[in-house]
Amino acid sequence: MNTKGVEYSEELADRICARIAEGESLKSICARDGFPDRRTVYRWFVAHPHFLVMQKTAREEHADAEVERFHEIADEEPERDDKGRVDMGWVQRQRLRLDTRKWTLARMHPKYNERTEVVGAGGDPLIPPFAKARMQDLPFQEQVDIAKRIAVVHRFFLRRR
Repeated sequence: MNTKGVEYSEELADRICARIAEGESLKSICARDGFPDRRTVYRWFVAHPHFLVMQKTAREEHADAEVERFHEIADEEPERDDKGRVDMGWVQRQRLRLDTRKWTLARMHPKYNERTEVVGAGGDPLIPPFAKARMQDLPFQEQVDIAKRIAVVHRFFLRRR
């Protein structure tokens, strides 16, 4: 039981997931009467793995619905001024609405991310794993060697100026 006195039930889990699928945030769902607070919901995800799967599915449904809304926004008839010209302020607002939704969706749902991964031949990474190591994670002598190489390159470019 939590501070709001709400206990887990499959019916309540279904109601939470239905609201998530409709686009309501977990924060606003939990602010409603008859729903648990967010910390309790997160504990329920751990205690009831099926609920976590249901929530992830609901978020995917929400993402797909958002993509459909993109088309609705893009297809809206533009506002016009007295002379029948398209209001450019309205166009900018629509662009902002779409860009904001795209940005949010790309971060929340990887399948809608516009980034492309560039790989080498055979799917090997272009940057070898050792190149991603942090300097402080390397043995001291390797750090010294790298610093010396950087200094040589730096001096070389300073002389060319």
